[in-house]
Order: sequence, then C-alpha cells, then structure tokens
Amino acid sequence: MNLKKKVLDLLGSQYKPSDEPLIDELIYNFKMLQRAKDGLESEGLIINVSRGDTDPYYQKNPLFSVYDTCLKNINALYTKLNISPLDRRNWAVDDNEDSFDNDFS
Repeated sequence: MNLKKKVLDLLGSQYKPSDEPLIDELIYNFKMLQRAKDGLESEGLIINVSRGDTDPYYQKNPLFSVYDTCLKNINALYTKLNISPLDRRNWAVDDNEDSFDNDFS
C-alpha cells in the first residue's frame, strides 16, 4: 500500500480536498528524506570539499541539513493533517523488506 493511500485511509471522513497539497508535500518530503539518507550513507557525515591537489578540507555533509529539514517538515505536516504518533504506529513495516518503493509508487 502506498503512503498516499495510507494517509487517505487514516484521514477517512476528515479528508478535505484542501488536504491534497499537504499530502503531496508529505510524500515529497519522504522522498527527499530517503535521498538524503542514501547520500549520507554513501558519502558519510563529513566530506572533503577541497578541489584539486590542495590539502583536504572537511566539513559537514550538506545532506545532513536536508535530512534534518525534511524530518521537521514531515512532523509539521503530520500535525497539520492531524496524524498522531499513535496513528503512525499502526503503519507497520515489514523489517524483511524495504517498503520505500512500494510506499511511493
């Protein structure tokens, strides 16, 4: 079941057409969160930003800020849609399978 269907099912009769942009933003932020997470896992939290043959210069990966912002946006959107942590707990995820692609298809 994809995330949009889960949100719509959860909202049920509380759903209003005006919720659609919020739901779309929630889905977009989840996609960006996953992309940032994948980048952090592959590149690491600290990256070398020097160019050419100069000495290495390390700084925090900018994807960390993207990841953090997406988490904050997701929590704010949950609040705006009146979706509680208890409601989200019922969205069980099978640990044996990566459901990201299924949730966003």
